[in-house]
Amino acid sequence: ISVIHESSTFVAFDNMGVLHQINNLVSPTIALDNDEQSQLNSIRAKDDELAYGFTPKHMTNLSALELSFPSGEATNGTLLIRAKNTQWSGYLYQEFNKLFGDRYQEYVEKNKDKSREDREKWMYQEGITLNVEIKNKNGWEPLSSINLVGDISYENIAVPIRDLPKGTVEIRIQSGYHFWQVDYVGISYGPESHSFIVEEHIPGQAIGTLGKSLTAELRTGTIVTG
Repeated sequence: ISVIHESSTFVAFDNMGVLHQINNLVSPTIALDNDEQSQLNSIRAKDDELAYGFTPKHMTNLSALELSFPSGEATNGTLLIRAKNTQWSGYLYQEFNKLFGDRYQEYVEKNKDKSREDREKWMYQEGITLNVEIKNKNGWEPLSSINLVGDISYENIAVPIRDLPKGTVEIRIQSGYHFWQVDYVGISYGPESHSFIVEEHIPGQAIGTLGKSLTAELRTGTIVTG
């Protein structure tokens, strides 16, 4: 799949797979971790180098990053988060499973009948997902719960926001200790442009491990078994 768009804009999918076209991104003016330390330098540029890894010295529940953006009179916006999972989170998951020993399958069977809602609630509470919230007159309100993206490369995730508060927008991003790394956060205000074209491409050639051509199967959607 390729997306053709204006060079002055940026495209990213949200957590539901909807494509957003973003321009004029605004950086936060405040970015504080649990230790009240500024992390602005870590998240102001898409540089693959400086990033915030949710490793505060003090925390009571989840590790958090609280951001403030000027909003003016805008009513809608789109938050852009560039993030990935850490290798530590994968290592921790493997070590957790090892603790069950020969009772691991029993643990799997016990949890397989849990509803999707229960699983998602547990992942949110434990900070396995990257949790995004906005502050309004009633306190913090959930905006999005970003699913795992892996630890190979940073992914761009769009988070649409409706009914922005006037003056200042306060965003909180939460994670389990060192489960995620955030390389960049910005916000775009106003209505989005939809002047993009999405094109799907079929493979010109696909060769299996033993030299067998699988081009026809992949072009038609036939199940490939080898």
